[in-house]
Amino acid sequence: MNQVATLRVISREPELKIVPLEQARAEWDALTGSHPEATLYHRGPWLEVLRRAFGVRPSVAIIGDSGSTRAACLLAQGGNPIRRSLISLPFSDFCPPLAVNDSARDSLLSRLAAIRNRPRLEIRGAAGGHPWNVLHHFQRWTLDLSRPFKVIEKAADREIRRHLRRAREAGVTVECSRGAEAMDCFSNLQLESRRRLGVPSQPLNFFRTVHEVFAQRDSIEVWFAIHQAKRIAAVVVLRDGNDLHAKWSARASGGPDGSSHLIFMSIAEHHAEHAASLDFGRTDSRNRGLSRFKRELGATATDLPYSYFPQMPNVTSAENLTGVWQTASSVWRKLPLPVARVLNNVTYRYLA
Repeated sequence: MNQVATLRVISREPELKIVPLEQARAEWDALTGSHPEATLYHRGPWLEVLRRAFGVRPSVAIIGDSGSTRAACLLAQGGNPIRRSLISLPFSDFCPPLAVNDSARDSLLSRLAAIRNRPRLEIRGAAGGHPWNVLHHFQRWTLDLSRPFKVIEKAADREIRRHLRRAREAGVTVECSRGAEAMDCFSNLQLESRRRLGVPSQPLNFFRTVHEVFAQRDSIEVWFAIHQAKRIAAVVVLRDGNDLHAKWSARASGGPDGSSHLIFMSIAEHHAEHAASLDFGRTDSRNRGLSRFKRELGATATDLPYSYFPQMPNVTSAENLTGVWQTASSVWRKLPLPVARVLNNVTYRYLA
């Protein structure tokens, strides 16, 4: 009788490793250079800003086999010294894992949650399955710039055209600057604007670092609305390949109606058909006023889930504060600007 030998192939799961970014730089740069979902927040210039401004030194969680990366995710310590956490990525709107497919991404998230003695985990921009806790309050807004500006302008809400008309009738003009002085001016506007909202602003040194890093690559613009020879509103735009990011905006109090609308439409007009998209960043969907503003400009929203393990923190958004944080916000609104400026330098790094 013939003997039939049966060979059993044992399939092993690819190894999960977590190493400092410096050790996996070649793998990470290759992944971000080829992956269609890689964004500004995954790439070197933004990571350099975080390192120089706040001392952020990410690690990379990688699943791979035979020298091939199947999924990878940046992780860095959160700023809160009391609550030990790893975030993908601090000071960033989103930085989800990059993976060859959904299965590989889910495997990475599942295995991260299974690590023993791990700190709290927060993944910005991806929904993890059980046992992750997922928050669905955030949205990412983008405007399609691949179209002619006339098409973009026509698609905007008629309320936008009314605001634009009022701004122009009031004598508001728009200018674009790329110099370091413009970034200092923006920082002053941002300080005033954020204080009115009751939240700390990024320190001046942070904005100077942003300018230095991105100006070297000719990838930064600062747009201003000007009224009566005074800069009354501003938007900082960072370029990542064919995509633009309206990363920060600010305005002085009491300016003419429509100043911010005029800046954003001027950006769209300047870059229409020369860029793929203008990213307006993360918005809490509960902030109906800001969501309406972006929608009226013609931007579209996509869900931006945040995943937490083992539990969701009490405060997840500066746009929806409660309890002691709401009280602290009320106090911040009343601070003199010089005091707020000093406190920004001390506190902002802990609000990652």
